[in-house]
Order: sequence, then C-alpha cells, then structure tokens
Amino acid sequence: MMTQPATKAEPINALVEVETLKAVEVYGNGRIDSIIDQVEREARAHKADISTPAGRKAVASIAHKVARSKTALDTMGKELTEEARQTINAVNEERKRVRDRLDALKDEVRAPLTNWENAEKNRVADLENRVARLHGLTNFESIPDSKEIEEAITLANSLYQHDWQEFQGRADTVWSEVKARLETMLAERKQYEAEQEELERLRKEQEERRIKEEREQI
Repeated sequence: MMTQPATKAEPINALVEVETLKAVEVYGNGRIDSIIDQVEREARAHKADISTPAGRKAVASIAHKVARSKTALDTMGKELTEEARQTINAVNEERKRVRDRLDALKDEVRAPLTNWENAEKNRVADLENRVARLHGLTNFESIPDSKEIEEAITLANSLYQHDWQEFQGRADTVWSEVKARLETMLAERKQYEAEQEELERLRKEQEERRIKEEREQI
C-alpha cells in the first residue's frame, strides 16, 4: 500500500526555523540551549523604537515571534515519539526551561512597548479625568452664591489651560459650554443678590420710619 508524501509544514513565524528541526535532536542531545541562545541573540539584536507606530509594531512583532518560538519548541517536546518518552522527565524539565527563558525574553523585548502603552493609558486617563472635572463644574450640591460661581469660573479657566493634545476639540467644546453656563448663573445670581440687598434696604428704612413714628407719638 502506497503512502501519500508528507506535505511541507506551514512556517511557524518564529525567530528560529524550528519546523526544520527534529524533536529528538533538539531535546535529546543538549541542543536546546544553543537554540534558545540563537533566539535571544536575534531578539535582542532588534533596537526598539517606540517613537513611531511602525517602531512599536516592530517591537510587538519580535515579541510575538519569541512567543511563537516558545510554542513551537514546547509543542515539539510534546510530540516526541513513544520511544523517546523514556526520557520524559528530562524533556519536561527542558520544556519548562524553554518556557521560562523565552517568556522572560519576550517580556524583556516587549518592555519598551509595554512601558509606552502604560504611559499612554495614564496620559489618556488624566485627560479624561480633566475633561470630566471641567464638565462637572456646573454641578453644585446646593444653590451657590456669586462667590462660589466665580471660584468655579476661575477653576474652569485653570483646568482649560492645559496641553490637551488629541483631546483639544473635546476640551474646547466642554469649556465653552461650562463657561457660558457659569457666566449665565453668575449674572442671574448677582441680579438676585442685588434684589435681595435692595429689599433688605427697603425693609430697614421701613423699620426705621416705624420706630421714628412711634417715638414721635410718645
């Protein structure tokens, strides 16, 4: 009975062409260290540049290839023939070393990108928080007096004076709305306070006249 010829495996997209290696050769004669050394050399030879999208993509690609190298070598250990499994304990230890070293290498290679991503998250979160604070300045727990409204306007101007970067459009819109709302509130409150002062002045005059009239009658 004729057997079909073996088809060529798809490329694994790893830093080392592990698809050309045989499991017994890799795990049976101490070659694993030299293979991992080769992966490390090729990964560390790449100079990380996270200043551009292309540079960040390149870092992510190298880290991905390290992960694929780890997966390919680990899978190769799993697929050893039964005859070779007499050394299963040693193989498993080697597989663990493969995983540990290449996981560490992947983290090392990706560290510049990971740090940049974390910094980006913090930067965006800070801008989001600043927009939210600006937006919330028209919300008061109770009816504010004119002094409180003026303080809110001062704070709004202070928050707006910032390098908003890609948030500039949102900041412009929110600040314009908040400023307009606070200025309207301030004008209405000052008018109300002036009216109350005038009413109080009239009340005092009326009270003084009443007291004067009572004294004249006496």
